[in-house]
Order: sequence, then structure tokens, then C-alpha cells
Amino acid sequence: MNKFTKIILIIIPALLLLIFLLTGRNFDNDYFLPKINVVQNGITLPEKIDGWFSANLKWFPEENMFEKINGKAAFYRQIGVDGLLAGDWIKNGKTWAMFLFKMKNANAAKQAFLSERPDKFSEMNIGGAAYFLSGALVLRAGDLYIQFSADNPEENPMSITGLAVKIAAGFLAEESDNIFTFAKKYSVPNSENFIADEAFGFTSLKNVQTFLCVAAGTTAQWIAIENGAEILNDYKKELQKYGCEHFFELENAAGGNMFGEWEIGGKIGNDFFGVREAVNKKQLLQHWQKIKQKVH
Repeated sequence: MNKFTKIILIIIPALLLLIFLLTGRNFDNDYFLPKINVVQNGITLPEKIDGWFSANLKWFPEENMFEKINGKAAFYRQIGVDGLLAGDWIKNGKTWAMFLFKMKNANAAKQAFLSERPDKFSEMNIGGAAYFLSGALVLRAGDLYIQFSADNPEENPMSITGLAVKIAAGFLAEESDNIFTFAKKYSVPNSENFIADEAFGFTSLKNVQTFLCVAAGTTAQWIAIENGAEILNDYKKELQKYGCEHFFELENAAGGNMFGEWEIGGKIGNDFFGVREAVNKKQLLQHWQKIKQKVH
């Protein structure tokens, strides 16, 4: 190799590097980087799912969600959200907009889902819970809260269910062993609720799951707080502080009559369970025994 060739081999790579450095600031990252769907904490969505193709998917972190959903962002931030993945899914000429909220945890996803659920809807067995309306499908799965909305408001939501199932399937481990799953068997349809803070006026009751349940022919509200066993003493104090009548204590539980309705709360294992809105003490204890049987 002669001297001239050696010089050329040294100069050319240097020139290419200089050109890249000088022009790189003007490059469009979307052109050079693939449109990947990594949103946060390792969550990914393929660009094609069940025959649907994603379009214009964009991640909006918590502080920038307002760019996509304006003032509504404050609602999700108050509950607890990491961010929003928004964009379209297209198949056979049909387009559905997706708003995928990565919430702080499964409880936050549940609260968002239940808070925005309308009075009238049709339930579906997808993810952790789901419902549909004409032209819309909404579900939660693990710490995700997902809304699908069709361009055509008359579109049948069944057309998007395959995509929804595939997205939801990977995010259910977090609630697969939910402590309160058993309650749904006894519940009044669509009575599930979730209260993040100061449930029923008690400062001690946070992250409360609730169902309106039927036992022994009567209806009462069942409540549960995961890993809430330590709040029993505070709950007892608040019962007495707020005017509980006929206060009583059982093993690891306490209750009484609050403003004309009977309630009880107590620890079972590492969790806190309770019954509210019972007509009398007998019915209250029937519901409480049913919960204890099912937990054990």
C-alpha cells in the first residue's frame, strides 16, 4: 500500500465524521430512528397486532399530557399517572383512536376506569374489566387504562376486541391474585367501585375496593383494602370519634351503628375487610361471616 492510499484511508473517515457532526443537528430523529412503541418501564406495543397497524403513536409523559387531552390531564394526574400513549389503529379501512394511560398502579387504573364509566353500558370480559358503547370500547388491565374510539360513532365495538384482548393480555399479572376477586360472585351487577382516599369520611380508609353484595337474602356493601391490616386501630378510633352507637368489638374487628346503618371492619390475614350499610346487626354479622369464610 503506497503512501497516497494510506492518506486517503485516513482522511475519508474523518471527513464523513465531520459531515455527520455538522449536519446531525438538522436531522429528523423520526426519520433515522424506528417508530418504536416503548412507553415506560419496559412496556412495548408492536406496530402490528391482530391485523391492525398503528399510526402516529406518541408518548406523552405526565407533564405533557395536556398537549393531547387539554384540561382532562389534571384528572389523571390527581389519581396517579405516568403518561399517555395516544395514536390510531387501522385495519380494513377502519380507524380507531387509542388513549392508553399508564397509571401509577393497578388501583389507579381501576379508579380511573370506574370514575369515567357511564351509568349505562354493556360489560365485556376483557382484561381486568371492560365495557363498550356504540363506537367505543374501554378497559383496564393491570396498571393500564385504555380507551378506544372509532372514527364512525356507529361502529360495532366487536371489531376492535381482538386488538384490545392482545394489548390487555400482557398486563394482568399485577391483579391476578386480587384479594377481593371472590366478592364479584355475590355482587350486584356493575356495583364495583374504588375509593382512593378518605373513603366514607374515614381518614384511615384509603385505596378501598367496594362491591354491593347479597348474602343471606340481604344486601350490604363489602369493602377491602389490600395490606391494610394495620389500620384497624385507627378505624376503631374513628368509629367512636364520629358518633358510632352500639359500638362492639370482635376478634380482630370492630363495628357499630353509624347514622342509622350498621358497619364493621377488621383484619383478616394481612388485609382489611369490612361490611357497611347493613340494616341491623344480625344482617351485618351474616355478611361479615361470609367474607371471613371466603377469605379463608
